[in-house]
Amino acid sequence: MPGCEKACVGLGDKPVEVTPRSYADLLHRFGPLSRMPLNTEKKQELINSHQTHGTDTGSVEVQVAMLSERISQLTGHLQANKHDFSSKQGLLKMLGRRKSLLSYLKSQSSERYSTLIVKLGIRG
Repeated sequence: MPGCEKACVGLGDKPVEVTPRSYADLLHRFGPLSRMPLNTEKKQELINSHQTHGTDTGSVEVQVAMLSERISQLTGHLQANKHDFSSKQGLLKMLGRRKSLLSYLKSQSSERYSTLIVKLGIRG
């Protein structure tokens, strides 16, 4: 932005100078970027560890593993930010989605269900 010699962030019409101290305050207030969606490396790692065959990227096991990882990230964020109600709503939606996927898997194959529960370390 013109007129800002240091790092600036635009909030509306006014540029806001970002100093190392204010960046630390932002990190303290909003947490690290780990609460963002899963990065590509983490997704690939989850897919490789839970896939049922070589080209599997969307099986129930993979979907539940990705949801469980996002749920654990969001749970940590909500412990630090108790009044973030929109994130809480997103967490509840993810929990419902995981629950429905797990009930589907249990109805299809109880062996795969119990293996996945043990592997992820969730109650099910």
